[in-house]
Amino acid sequence: MRWLVRLSDALLRVETAACRLLVVGMVLLLLANALLRHLAGRPLYFAEEAATLMLVWLSFLSVSIALAHDALVRVDLFLDLLPPTARHGLALLWDFAIAAMLLVLLVASVGWIRSPFLDFERVITLDVPKRPVYYVMPLFFASGTLHVIARRLRERIA
Repeated sequence: MRWLVRLSDALLRVETAACRLLVVGMVLLLLANALLRHLAGRPLYFAEEAATLMLVWLSFLSVSIALAHDALVRVDLFLDLLPPTARHGLALLWDFAIAAMLLVLLVASVGWIRSPFLDFERVITLDVPKRPVYYVMPLFFASGTLHVIARRLRERIA
């Protein structure tokens, strides 16, 4: 099972690098758009929509990174009152519920991505199909599941 942990770690590095590239690309794109709009009077007509699509990818990838680091926001006032064994059991149950939900959403998103309805959707200003934009959803559900499972396996190995 160590290979699953290594796969999660490798995927985490790729996701982190992708997030960094997306943030830099988004900032540069919006900066170029603002400069061209104010200095030349000719904005990049596609910049805002492209930046929005980049933000969607960035959001999904960031949540996957947060799942890997167990850094999601939670209210743990009640958990702190429990004994350590109950706290650990509840954490296991919580991670199982997250993984199960992500797997259900993975199956649903793959079905949606494969549906013929997406054949007609296009990004208006870029005039490209929207289907590749939506690939982030099954990617996120799969990587999030992997990270949650790997986090639990890492505890057992250590």
